[in-house]
Amino acid sequence: MRSLPPARKAFAVVKPTMLYRPVGRRLSNVYVNADFQPAAPDEAAHRLAERVYERIEAQPGDQLQDRVGGLILVSEDGGWFPVRLAEPRPRDVKTAFSHAEVADDDDRQVVDGLVAGGFLEEVKPRRLRGGVSRSSLPLVSDGHPLVVDERAPAKASQA
Repeated sequence: MRSLPPARKAFAVVKPTMLYRPVGRRLSNVYVNADFQPAAPDEAAHRLAERVYERIEAQPGDQLQDRVGGLILVSEDGGWFPVRLAEPRPRDVKTAFSHAEVADDDDRQVVDGLVAGGFLEEVKPRRLRGGVSRSSLPLVSDGHPLVVDERAPAKASQA
C-alpha cells in the first residue's frame, strides 16, 4: 500500500448529496489500433474500458476531499473511497484519452454549485485511515448500465 497525495481542498457535507461510487468496469464503445488511434472494431487491437458506478448519497458528517486523481468521500472514522459528483458519461472517441481530466473538470463545476447552494462547506481535510489499494474493479458484462442504483453482482473492495 502507498499513501495518497495531500488534499487540495476538503468539504463537509452539510445536506444529503447524491454522488457516484465506482463499483466495476465495462468495455467501452471505443476501439483503437496498435498505435492507439481510433479504429473500427474489426481492425482494432484494443478496446478501452470505462468505470461503472453505483448511485449513493453522502450524508452530513461525511467529507469530500479533492485530491490528485479525483474526489474521495471520507467517513467520520477516516474510511474512504473514490467518488464522482458529476453524472458519469460513457467514454467516446473524442475524449478517449482525456476522459479522466474531463470528469475531474465536471466534478469541480458540481462542487462549486454545491458550495454555492449550501450543500457543501469548505473545511480542513480529515485524516484518512488506510492507504491506496491496488485491487482493480471487477469487469462486468458489455451491456451493463454505466450507473446503477444497486451494486453490480461482483462487488468492488473498499479502499
